[in-house]
Amino acid sequence: MAFLQPFDWETEEDDATIGRILFTMDILVKHFETAKRQG
Repeated sequence: MAFLQPFDWETEEDDATIGRILFTMDILVKHFETAKRQG
């Protein structure tokens, strides 16, 4: 399992960043879908 260690260095920060990006994209998608529906 030692060969997996390098991937653990920045994991927490990367996960938080990815989570924020996905959360933001989710909000944008919902916003555009709502705007399209109101047309």
